[in-house]
Amino acid sequence: MVASLVVMLRSHLYENHQSYIISNSGAQAMETFLKLEDIAKQRITSMPDLTDIFGQEIVIKGSGDGFSHDKSGYRAELFNGSKINTLNSVPDNIRGEKRLPSAWK
Repeated sequence: MVASLVVMLRSHLYENHQSYIISNSGAQAMETFLKLEDIAKQRITSMPDLTDIFGQEIVIKGSGDGFSHDKSGYRAELFNGSKINTLNSVPDNIRGEKRLPSAWK
């Protein structure tokens, strides 16, 4: 919950901010993103004073709601150019082309 709020605030306050939600498993990263989506869509009953300010800043493309749930990763984009992405893999596998020596693992 706290991570979702931090990602929402940073993305909303800073223009062209890139937020990547990564965890040891893709399911945990997706859960954080879905919590962020629940907050934006005011679906959390224990938080009755939520506003839809963040939800109104999401860019809606096509007929969706602005929150993409692709197999490659969940994503959302804000009007200020900020983007939120999940990385659904083991962190060591997605750091780039440079690999750590096997002795370091």
